[in-house]
Amino acid sequence: MKPLLTSLTVIAATLAGNTSTGAQTLYGLNSSAGSVVEFSSMAAGPCMAPGPTVTTAFPYIVPPLCGGPMAGLTPPPGVFSFGDIAADRLTNTIYVCDGFVIEQYTDYSPLSTVSKGSPLNSFLVPPIIGLPITGMGMDSAGITTGGIPVLYVTDGFLIMGIAPSLPGTCAAAIVVVAPFPTPFPMPAGAMLSDLTLDPSTASLLACDTAGMIHSIGIGGFFGPYGLFPGFPVCGLMPTLQGIAMDLATTPSAIGSIPAFYVTDGFLVGYVDVTGAPAASTFYTPTPCNLAPAPLNGLAYAAHSVNYGTAPGSAKLKAFGQSSSPGPTYGLEILGIPAPGGFIWLLTSTNIGGLGFFCPPLFAAGNPLYVDIFAATGSITPLFATPGPGAVIPLPLPAGLPPGVEVYIQAFIDLTPGVAGGPWMSTNAVDMVITAP
Repeated sequence: MKPLLTSLTVIAATLAGNTSTGAQTLYGLNSSAGSVVEFSSMAAGPCMAPGPTVTTAFPYIVPPLCGGPMAGLTPPPGVFSFGDIAADRLTNTIYVCDGFVIEQYTDYSPLSTVSKGSPLNSFLVPPIIGLPITGMGMDSAGITTGGIPVLYVTDGFLIMGIAPSLPGTCAAAIVVVAPFPTPFPMPAGAMLSDLTLDPSTASLLACDTAGMIHSIGIGGFFGPYGLFPGFPVCGLMPTLQGIAMDLATTPSAIGSIPAFYVTDGFLVGYVDVTGAPAASTFYTPTPCNLAPAPLNGLAYAAHSVNYGTAPGSAKLKAFGQSSSPGPTYGLEILGIPAPGGFIWLLTSTNIGGLGFFCPPLFAAGNPLYVDIFAATGSITPLFATPGPGAVIPLPLPAGLPPGVEVYIQAFIDLTPGVAGGPWMSTNAVDMVITAP
């Protein structure tokens, strides 16, 4: 067993040789219902029930934060391709566009008194390109703009980079990347429907309504992956509606082929940049999944997803995003039945083994989902529980390689001040380091 560690940051930093990857969660825009839906793409994944798992949903048709020209978002009038969604992984916020207005919303954090889906900001799309907007993609770390976070937007033909205004100001967005077209021709009547950033090459991937994937360098240059069809995977219809890069797949960190998710609004395919079905991961064991609702936009969130089943009332969940850096990341334990009990954190990776047990082993009468006996296994004492819940902020530093995967579970000694039980375990969480 490794020496006891005191921080998940330290655990993750020791795992640079990890070769496992796993997707996190996806946001989808369901404009037909005026809602944002978040879901995992685990279909028959380890310790999970089959089918896409919806984690949260909230309406985006709410009064805007500011008055003036922002009348609030409205669903597009019967045009499926209009509007989109994007996620800022560093601030753990969500951008939604109805084609004309962009509104920023909060994500969940137990450290905040504001509920998930609360509006933070509203601003108009600068009318430098045409309207309505059909797609958006977020560069949270400003990889393409020298550190300025930028939201790429498209009207279906031109792409432009804008710097969103600060939350609460409702000021105009600033154009930081001048409009440019895709370098590839499109059939008559087709248009770009969504964008996503590939941080490993500082370029964009875009899908169009003729079923093609465009690899586009910033400024309108030919990107590294060319032009290839995205719809043959899973039998997707060519009228593609959304695309989102899997930010845990980067060749420099883990030697895998970069992968992305693409949807026709009803199915979600997992594809690599050669156009082939992407390699199976912990979270996406199959390349084809049903969408949880009609979707006209996708965005990737580095949110950890639960697996396994808690045998009692204590439940483990993660909050924030596990990007590197990941200032918002942390763990939360709910339903602790005996205040004063002591929390132990169990972690492992796939190095030296799978890193997880499915089906679980049993320890102290509780299911064990984390392989603490592997070379990277560890048990970390944390603290006596202050009440029925515990919040453990674990901000992640910059420089951790995308693709590092950590399996996490908590065991709680329920007898205050006395070691040795009785014990209660939680479910487990799979945390994957991603690019921001």
